[in-house]
Amino acid sequence: MKKLKIIVKIFLILIPIYLIFNFKFAIVEGDSMKPNLNNNDIIIYKKNVKKIKRFDIVIVKVDDFKFIKRVVGLPGEKIEFVDGKLYVNGYYVEEKFQKSITKDFNNSDIISTDVIPKDKILVLGDNRLFSSDSREFGLVDINDIEGMFIIKLFKKQ
Repeated sequence: MKKLKIIVKIFLILIPIYLIFNFKFAIVEGDSMKPNLNNNDIIIYKKNVKKIKRFDIVIVKVDDFKFIKRVVGLPGEKIEFVDGKLYVNGYYVEEKFQKSITKDFNNSDIISTDVIPKDKILVLGDNRLFSSDSREFGLVDINDIEGMFIIKLFKKQ
């Protein structure tokens, strides 16, 4: 019984430490991720994420600002939007979460090459008509990813 109490105490100490060092809270500011994330939503994100996939929602640092955006383009890919549809390396990729219109563009509208360089990603807001994202501030360095969205908790009052 005494061993069990010690194990429980250790567990109760280690869990908060793990959470503090691996997860953070953020407040969504603005409407660029509507309808999936709304202004003043409080979210939890995991810090120090190593594997990023297409359509993950990430928190990125650009200059002195943090943005919550969706990963659309990965290193080595050619990204195009034609008639509002996403094409990756020439193949159509459905954006099931997407409700907003995306104006046509491609990599060369953002960078001087056709493919996204190594260690860079292209991020967009879900509300494409009202989003500051890679179309405005350029590609994001993978090292500038603060974390990956885990869950929306509730709306800040």
